Amino acid sequence: GGSKPQPAADLDYTTLVCTCSHDGRMRVWDAEFSGAVLSEVEVSREAEVSAAAIFPSGDLVVLAVADGSVQVFHVSGSRQAHCQAHTEAVKGLSITSDGSTLASCSVDGTVRLWDASQLAVGGDLGLRLQTLEGHQGSVNGIAFFPDGERIVSASSDCTVRVWPTYSRQRLNPDERAAQRKRTKVLKNHTSSVYCVAVFPDGTKFVSGSTDFTARVWDAKTFRTLQQLKGHSGPIRGLAIFPDSSRIVTGSWDGSAIVWDAGGKKKRIRESEPPLGVSTISTISSFDGSTESDEWNRGGARVRHVLRGHSSYVYSVAVSPDGQKICTAGLDNTARVWNSSTGRVLFALKGHADAVSCIQVFPTIGGPDADMSP
Repeated sequence: GGSKPQPAADLDYTTLVCTCSHDGRMRVWDAEFSGAVLSEVEVSREAEVSAAAIFPSGDLVVLAVADGSVQVFHVSGSRQAHCQAHTEAVKGLSITSDGSTLASCSVDGTVRLWDASQLAVGGDLGLRLQTLEGHQGSVNGIAFFPDGERIVSASSDCTVRVWPTYSRQRLNPDERAAQRKRTKVLKNHTSSVYCVAVFPDGTKFVSGSTDFTARVWDAKTFRTLQQLKGHSGPIRGLAIFPDSSRIVTGSWDGSAIVWDAGGKKKRIRESEPPLGVSTISTISSFDGSTESDEWNRGGARVRHVLRGHSSYVYSVAVSPDGQKICTAGLDNTARVWNSSTGRVLFALKGHADAVSCIQVFPTIGGPDADMSP
């Protein structure tokens, strides 16, 4: 209720973020100038909202709800679609880069692919294209590869799976057998896997686990390229910089760490980690405001440790220009950080419960064009 704050029409909101919360609400914020709420909507009165995905066009937000539903809202706050997608809580969402297919994953152990082509023209979520079954536990996170032909999933069964996707709805038995054969099951994590992210060029992907580590994988050979060790709690959020240079991990230890993604392999080889700092046993000694040259065993350099949340960090995101990092947590707040300095720009306060997810809108055309319902 009440009048919603509206953005000034002449301001170009280059960074807009969306948060969703266990309070059942979604909010859109200005993360560029004021840190103010631009719109707010009640998604569910009873159920927590656990994940969000933003359409490539930037005007629609898809939300994962603990009642098993997937709901689609216009950025202004009007509900466009509602689908009972799973039998249990929906934990994660991903949309293909062309906006044609939506994937949802759930505590029910499945990944489901949906025809999303009608959403862009004001329609409903279309038919269920496929159900990917095989995980032996809750599927907590999913991410499409840039070409939409594969999807990676993270599960409480301690595995990461990479599945081929098919655009056709009905697979014949041969195609299904081929799909099973081509599905990779990666068992290197020693505990539940909570999140996954794919590099923009599709050559690598990352998984984050309650074993306190994140792993960077080669998308062709499925070998571990880097193991990111430094958190003292489960890793619940992952984001990759648009230029693939850095990885952000968010953890239940209350911090987010920004890592070099090993893009400059030469420089890393030339300057081998000196003895004594090759292992990070605890990150309490780091000062998040300074450039840190600490290394971990995987050869990944820590750029920043972002501290400010008073409890678990649930979700992390990076702005399309790579200049801002966003974090969301159990302390009911989200934060926007300068990615160069590691300093906080805004604390986004207003949710009445844990902020489970934060996403940054794409800048192209941006939702700044029309925030009115």
